[in-house]
Amino acid sequence: MFTTSGATPDGIFHLPAADETVSGEVMDQFLRMVGALPMLGVTVSMRQVAAFDLDGVPRHAEAFALMIPLLESCLEYEPEALSPKLVAQVAFMATLPAIPETIALQIAFGRGAGEEQMREIARLIARATQRGLSADEYIAELAAAAAIPRGKIIRLFHGETRRTPDGPRMTQGIALLRRIASLVAPPLRPPLLCTIAWLQWARGKRAIAMAYLAEASRIEPEHILTFGLSWLVSTKTPAWIAPS
Repeated sequence: MFTTSGATPDGIFHLPAADETVSGEVMDQFLRMVGALPMLGVTVSMRQVAAFDLDGVPRHAEAFALMIPLLESCLEYEPEALSPKLVAQVAFMATLPAIPETIALQIAFGRGAGEEQMREIARLIARATQRGLSADEYIAELAAAAAIPRGKIIRLFHGETRRTPDGPRMTQGIALLRRIASLVAPPLRPPLLCTIAWLQWARGKRAIAMAYLAEASRIEPEHILTFGLSWLVSTKTPAWIAPS
């Protein structure tokens, strides 16, 4: 059984200490989710169920529809109070394409940002389906032609807006994700570390963000999101960060 630590060689960050018993319960829950595929379910609070219009979920965006209330439910708890089931569910969902980016934006800008990302992804998948392509193939085709649509959500993710993130919510979200990352096996950490890195960058903490990305790259050298975020974090500063 693993313990923590997730510490980088330069000591810029470390993950919280992980109890081996809790970590084992988390991995048991994670493996149950894998075994249940293609069925997918998450645990959410009644408050979040009531706040979400399940009938309004766009086709092809079901995973995002689940992630939105799941994340909001987790944010209702102190990180140490999260059940192994909730930890496993977030970790599992974070392995899915585009979910880490959605988590980052939803933490920073609220539930509405997650819902807008859900709608944009649904439109993209629908266009890919019309062309007989997977979402990844379609995105690769657009990228090769420098034709990826730069909608509101893409601009938000790239920091190209004066809209100000919610500082206390980002602090809470980072603590939540650090707790989750500490309780899962290292191979499951890169998407969580990437999400934390983006949130640190959004707070103006470039060096800390790069440390998280370095750890993600160390665990999985070919991790695509890590590569893209490394470029973003090293070359751009969010427009909402006031010049010093």
